[in-house]
Amino acid sequence: MQRIATPLAILFLTAAQPAALLAGPPAERVFSDRTVGYLSVADVPDFRARWNRTQIGLFTADPAVEPFADQVREKLKSRFGDSESNLGASLDDIFAAASGEAAAGLVSRGGARAALTMMADCTDRRDEADALLEKIDARLKELGASREDSTVEGGEVRVYTIAATDTKPAREALIALVDDHIVASDIVDEGRAMLDRFAGGGTAPLTDSEIYQETRDRSRESARLLEPTVSWFLAPFGWDEASRTRRDTSVGGRDTMGLLREQGFDAIRGAGGVVAIASDARRDFVHHTSIYAPAADGLSGEKAADKYRLAMRMMELINVDDLAVEPWAPRQSANYRTVSLDIAGAFDHFGTLFDAMAGYEGAFTTTIDGFAKDPYGPKIKIREEIVSRLGERVTVLTDYALPVEPDSQRYLVVIEATDPEGLREPIDKLMKSDGAELKELDGVPYWEVAPDEEVSDAPLVDSGLLVLEAPTKKPAAAASRSTVCVHNDALIVASDAALLRVALQGVEERESLAWCPDLKAAFAELDKLAPNSRSSVNFTRLDEKFRPGYELIRQNRMPESKTFVGRFLNRLLTTEEEEETGAIRPQRVDGSSLPSFEMARRYFGPAAQAVRSDNDGWTVTGVVLSKAAE
Repeated sequence: MQRIATPLAILFLTAAQPAALLAGPPAERVFSDRTVGYLSVADVPDFRARWNRTQIGLFTADPAVEPFADQVREKLKSRFGDSESNLGASLDDIFAAASGEAAAGLVSRGGARAALTMMADCTDRRDEADALLEKIDARLKELGASREDSTVEGGEVRVYTIAATDTKPAREALIALVDDHIVASDIVDEGRAMLDRFAGGGTAPLTDSEIYQETRDRSRESARLLEPTVSWFLAPFGWDEASRTRRDTSVGGRDTMGLLREQGFDAIRGAGGVVAIASDARRDFVHHTSIYAPAADGLSGEKAADKYRLAMRMMELINVDDLAVEPWAPRQSANYRTVSLDIAGAFDHFGTLFDAMAGYEGAFTTTIDGFAKDPYGPKIKIREEIVSRLGERVTVLTDYALPVEPDSQRYLVVIEATDPEGLREPIDKLMKSDGAELKELDGVPYWEVAPDEEVSDAPLVDSGLLVLEAPTKKPAAAASRSTVCVHNDALIVASDAALLRVALQGVEERESLAWCPDLKAAFAELDKLAPNSRSSVNFTRLDEKFRPGYELIRQNRMPESKTFVGRFLNRLLTTEEEEETGAIRPQRVDGSSLPSFEMARRYFGPAAQAVRSDNDGWTVTGVVLSKAAE
């Protein structure tokens, strides 16, 4: 998962403009059809101007924040920046020389080492391009590289060779300046193939890739007349295989992508999208993403159960016309998501994934049978007595408790129940068998679940993504007492009784989330961008969502964070050695000088996102609004 997150981290530092403005061929016609990860920036100066107009751009440029932002950039460069040691140039270097498009990609070469490729249009910036070539030359020669020069029509080509050392194999790089375009690859053969395609010949370009075409065309169709600033593409399983050829694979750990591939999730052949930055005064970011997942070979049908294999058949999200905000949701929510899905179908196809994660066949059946047959168990049939009585709508609300601590995040999950009276008895049996304590809140019975001696600290579903990983553990003393309740037409699970009360009592209309002006504004923009039926909708107050992580960064306690955002950042900044030992990493950036959250929150506006299920994948549309326009 960590390597797959890499292009997403780079995405928000880059941008793109129409290919028609380029002096030479667009990068998508120069990069190979075997490219598994691609990011295009078609007008870097325009991007920088747009970025600087966004709230996050203003935040990172704030004098009180800039030193911290610089530290983060340097840490990310050191974490993912092997381009500098292999090509002598970082992405920042390439972008600094570009007057038009700049692009980067990773090209699969089967089992051989994947190629890192870059390209930049430096028209009218020849001095900057020459300076970059000299900078690259100096860096590579510092590493002991030898150089061989040649010419092609329109320019010069430099091939560098770096001898093997005790710690690194022999390396090579091709750097060319042709028709005011820099073309670079750390595999010479791939660099020469790029030059051939640049000249109009050579092997198939990225535009010939069916997966790239599908994701590009669908995301742009979703965007309609909106001019993209950033374009990107990722073949997730191809990326995983290619990136493995560029790193030490002797380090142990769970092969999450391998597990997902075995379970049929390789049906997700690609994802791609466009991002418009500062398209108008109200919208800081608009994104349209296409996830391309055609039917598996030999299968067909409209439903996931018919067209996919194994656990991928769980992915039956159902489009509906009405996903209105639940009236009980309180105005102070940090994040609100509601999803329409086939819960029974997901349960029916979860078994093989459970077995794979457990490490042996039949683990799921044994576990489910235990609920019914164990003489000390609840003696219930999970599928017939619980799952069959659930509906198709799941709503998840998250916020946090104050003062902010590493485990401040709270959650409330409300699952539609089609037969709440029939559901109550098996839930009571299950809770009683598990040692839960029956309590009452305002006359409504509920179960309070005491934490085990060690409790799972795996993250909740967030941002529409299931995080598949081995859970970590924390002492029971640090864990809250979660609650379970069947009430009205819902099965409710909450992190604590205080949040359960919200779902039970509801709120007055003027205190509801649906009444809030920021939600109304975000959903109004989302309705313009994605007016059709949806299978999921999400609203996020970015200031409130980021607050726990921000406060912990200011306290230099970010590595302890248990929130989704905190975990994502910790993954980016954790070394492989720390991953292997399970050690909590030290905080590598000093956040003590950051301004107070009350000063920072003005830079983070509301966001909304919708997911639409298509016959062969999903379309995701989202918007981030500027607080300055409020």
